[in-house]
Amino acid sequence: MKKLILSISILGLILVGCSDDDNPTASSTPTLTEGTYNMTSVIMYETADCSGTPIKGMCTTDEDASNEATCPSGYCMDGESTTEAACPDDMWFTGMCTTDEDASTEATCPSDGWIVFGWITFVEFIAASGQDESIILSGGVITYSDGIPGTYTIDGTTISITDPAGCWDYEDEVVVDAATESACDAEGGEWEESSTTPATLNADGTISAEQTDPAECYDDYDEEVEAADKAACDEANGSWEDAYCTIMVFTLSTGQ
Repeated sequence: MKKLILSISILGLILVGCSDDDNPTASSTPTLTEGTYNMTSVIMYETADCSGTPIKGMCTTDEDASNEATCPSGYCMDGESTTEAACPDDMWFTGMCTTDEDASTEATCPSDGWIVFGWITFVEFIAASGQDESIILSGGVITYSDGIPGTYTIDGTTISITDPAGCWDYEDEVVVDAATESACDAEGGEWEESSTTPATLNADGTISAEQTDPAECYDDYDEEVEAADKAACDEANGSWEDAYCTIMVFTLSTGQ
């Protein structure tokens, strides 16, 4: 889903942290309730098939920390000290407000814009970054929070969500008005072909959407480089990113 790709891309590409949760499964045959669904969970896997160790959060203070227990709960602005005791006076911070630069505490930060310096789940990070990742399902049409519609079909507990082709400005996170790929290129956007995302209606009424991002090679400007594997990417002086899989869980907010 293109709109969901935007939210995942802002996570800073720090895919660290472990969780013992398994993928949601359906134990009975539920009925889809049309209405607004909010994103309540994001789980990533460093594999293309969502197997292996689930990753539900990241450490914003130490990219080498793999779980909450080893993630420092704060950051020293001198760029050197790693503990509050060693940090100079008034330079130790436990978070920042993304919605009000004058707010210095979580209590004074409006609109859930407080980002923790330490361990934070992907859902908390997305919310603090001001992203509205709600979706509306009604009559076979899925509408994202930015108003762009797609379509969906449901067969038992299997949901297929189809997004139309379109042009996107990922830097500003907006849709570009361009009907063709050439027009999109002329506007400096990124063209995306129509795509279908598989999802599952779970026994508790939640929806789990699964999205796979293939392995790719990027240059220093975050532009994709043509390379079949890591060796070819290295030869092209690119940065290789392995394939990963994301499961996003949506929970019904308001029925229709």
